[in-house]
Amino acid sequence: MFVALPAIFAKIPYGYAISSLFFILLFCASVTSGISILEVPCAILVDRFKLTRVRASAFLFCIISLCAIPATLSFDLLADFKIFNKNIFDFLDFLTSNILLTLNVIVLCLILGWKCKVKGSEFFLNKLLVNLYNIGLKYLVRAILLCLMCFGLE
Repeated sequence: MFVALPAIFAKIPYGYAISSLFFILLFCASVTSGISILEVPCAILVDRFKLTRVRASAFLFCIISLCAIPATLSFDLLADFKIFNKNIFDFLDFLTSNILLTLNVIVLCLILGWKCKVKGSEFFLNKLLVNLYNIGLKYLVRAILLCLMCFGLE
């Protein structure tokens, strides 16, 4: 995005103005997305630990900043530090993309397949489809995701 789009914007009329507007809007989108992602942890800190919203937000900002510093420095000062032959940024990208996202979906399938069973009148009118859906969610989807995760680890 930060390499290809500026080159494209440079070749069109009024490209610099359009690219400036685009990246300002992209910044606004990222900030609002970050706020929505932090809403749940912030609410937990406010409810359980009786922190004010400002203190909870400041605490989360500090935690996230401390976690982001090694990934940011992996391009410069920590470039020689390797985890499984990857720099910190690449390792965290691999971990989240290939392992954590897949495990998240597997856990959701476990919860939906074993605890939240679908009944025929609620979802499907055909009892066979309901049984296939429940069996697929319990067993088939998990097996496929585990296979995909194993292939992603190679």
